[in-house]
Amino acid sequence: MGTTTRVALNNNNVAKEKMSLTIRILNYLDRQKKITLWGFITLFLLGLGIIDYFTGSELTISLFYLLPISLASWSLGKTPGIITALFAAIIWQTSNLLAGEQVSQFVVVWNTSVRLGIFLIFSSLLSEFRILLEHQTELSRTDSLTGILNRRAFYEAANAELIKIERYQRPLTVAFIDLDNFKAVNDASGHLVGDKLLLCVAERIKLQLRGTDYVARLGGDEYAILLPETDMAAAEIVISRLQIALLDEMAKAKWPVTFSMGVLTCNSAPPSAQETIHLADQLMYAAKRYGKNCIEYASYPDHGK
Repeated sequence: MGTTTRVALNNNNVAKEKMSLTIRILNYLDRQKKITLWGFITLFLLGLGIIDYFTGSELTISLFYLLPISLASWSLGKTPGIITALFAAIIWQTSNLLAGEQVSQFVVVWNTSVRLGIFLIFSSLLSEFRILLEHQTELSRTDSLTGILNRRAFYEAANAELIKIERYQRPLTVAFIDLDNFKAVNDASGHLVGDKLLLCVAERIKLQLRGTDYVARLGGDEYAILLPETDMAAAEIVISRLQIALLDEMAKAKWPVTFSMGVLTCNSAPPSAQETIHLADQLMYAAKRYGKNCIEYASYPDHGK
């Protein structure tokens, strides 16, 4: 369906994002196996206990016990954080007693309870903060109406996939989809129906894609799809099937909406995600010029269909 459209390409430098040292450390920890983290936490606690023993009860290193508690709470979760806090309080008090601390049994219980309480509060706050941060991060990456990726998240995914093209020499296909006549439906039936239509389109697209594919709402009635490791021949099958499924869904709901699509298969990486999506967008507008409800395909670099 449609013809191959030749598009001029500009050479732009790929923007490189710099991560802070803290984010790199946290990302590194998240990539480690749980047993590795547990082993490190255990050695850390034992090491602190030994240091506490040799320094005696007069010199406190209580602040350092928060480090393994922080690691467990952040990287392993709330329950591991609580377990680490419990052991930290026990090791701290045991080290002081072995070092010769002379206190009554009541003081021992009291001190251990207070320290444990402080550790538990710290652990709980940190683990809850991570949960809240992850929730906020997820919200910032998803479209509030449809629940699929938003523009920002889609561009991030596109940048990551472009890097893979250079590294593994595997094709990537990007599809830009625009809903024909959506404004007419929205104006005639109201925004609630329009929102229902947009949500329906998002759900139908997701059902047609693999788990490794990406779909996003870029704004209004525009959607975009990333198909990793998909050449033009495979893309034509997927996109044609998708168009049929979408049109069938519109017919069932009696919505007079069709779909203009621009599909770009990248055999090497364009200069940037912005340029890649812009090229697919141009193909979509070419489809509209041909009368809407059709698909325009092209490859990058342009070697024909």
